[in-house]
Amino acid sequence: MALRQLILSKNIERQRERLTANEQAREALAERRAALNTREAEIEAALNEVTAETSDADRETVEAEAAQLEQDAQALTQEETANTEERAGIEAEIARMQAELEELNQRAKPQATAPVPPQNVREDERS
Repeated sequence: MALRQLILSKNIERQRERLTANEQAREALAERRAALNTREAEIEAALNEVTAETSDADRETVEAEAAQLEQDAQALTQEETANTEERAGIEAEIARMQAELEELNQRAKPQATAPVPPQNVREDERS
């Protein structure tokens, strides 16, 4: 294998490792999103329980939690977007390197040549 092909193979391997790390990060983000959704349901239930008799301190606490949840949701959305963009970049880089590697491999294959026809041999030389 030519040096360039070896370098490309190693780089593809490294990019695949990055892709695996990206997938793990995506799974962690999905877990955080699920926890955020649970928290949102809890805060929504707390907001529905707020009445005229609820103390100002309790009302402010629930409203502060709702505001914090909104900030957390926006931050998480940004992280998810960055993760998706990173994944797309890694996949594009892998595809580019694989195409280059395939091209190099094709060029390295020996070219099939047409068989050389036997030269005319005179009848008296065949025996």
